[in-house]
Amino acid sequence: MHKMHRLVKLKDELNEIYLNQIIQTLAVSLIGIFIPIYLFEIGFDLIMIINYYMVFSLGVIFFSFLTAKISARIGLKHTIFLSTIPLITIYILLQFLGHYNMYSLFYLIPIIQGMWSSLYWIPLHSEFVKNSHKLHEGNEIGNLLAFPKLVATFAPFFGAVILKAMGFDVLFIMVIALIMLSVAPLFLTGDSKKRFNFDMEKFRWILPKNLHIHLFAEGILFVVEVLIWPLLVYFLFRDIMGIGILATITSIGVIAFTFVVSRYANTASNKRNLMRIGGIFYGLVLVARAFVTNMSEVYILSFLGGIFSTMIAISIYARFCDEARQGNILGANITRHMWLGIGRAVLLIVMLYLVNFQAPLEYALIVSGISIAALLLI
Repeated sequence: MHKMHRLVKLKDELNEIYLNQIIQTLAVSLIGIFIPIYLFEIGFDLIMIINYYMVFSLGVIFFSFLTAKISARIGLKHTIFLSTIPLITIYILLQFLGHYNMYSLFYLIPIIQGMWSSLYWIPLHSEFVKNSHKLHEGNEIGNLLAFPKLVATFAPFFGAVILKAMGFDVLFIMVIALIMLSVAPLFLTGDSKKRFNFDMEKFRWILPKNLHIHLFAEGILFVVEVLIWPLLVYFLFRDIMGIGILATITSIGVIAFTFVVSRYANTASNKRNLMRIGGIFYGLVLVARAFVTNMSEVYILSFLGGIFSTMIAISIYARFCDEARQGNILGANITRHMWLGIGRAVLLIVMLYLVNFQAPLEYALIVSGISIAALLLI
């Protein structure tokens, strides 16, 4: 009876995580892909935008340790709740940045964004690892990744419609309201505190070294999908609606493959195969994206990118869950987020180098594609 009660409780805990992710993904998907374009339209050049994401990436690394201590002290769910404060602050400050030319806020915003990312994702993934089952891990990861995308599939398209009709201010307000709503499901059951004693001098990377490399590659993938690809399409075609459709089609690619792939990712050999196949074909897609000439090609390559990035994300995350479950969950999440942040920062440094030498943005896609394919074959 006790075992059955525990299984029901775990299922409830996972459902809370899924519901929170659904609402928050819906909110962020309405506007997330348009942030680099927004920064460009209010007067910041490409180098400044790259610096913005560099500060964000370094902020994630810096705040990871603080987040672990906070989570251990106040509980995982309360830390997720706390993360709504910096997230809402980000969108308020972005509005001020656009309206009042308060350029002093420019680097403060990505610092706060790094704080939010750590406060939200580290406890959320810790909560998921704590409550997921080894036997059904693939299916549960599929639910975590696919359900939010399913609900938010058309969010970027609607975000583009709202931008065209009413502008960024209305979209910011809608996003803030959804973020406030997203934390409610987390407190349908009680919170828990995960013991974590952190000592900087004693800290060691507690995940396998080759998993560090794969997380590094996933960090590169993030920069491609959030920054390089949307900006390239915007610079080439100046089509906000097209950017929204691009993101929606990418989500469809993710959803179409997530449920299939997640059921295959329950053994170590399957995870390796998925990661390697996904890495090779995603690398090819990125190289092909560097040569797009029309929006039809953009949509096709966005869909394919969604498919192959899903193979990469599920296989790496499934392996991470296996490793984290065996030891200190919060410590494993710190390591994960640090390597994701390092991967992002390194690609952004490469982008700065290319831009300073007036290389086209397409070069960054080619470098990213080759790097991801090579790193995931290790």
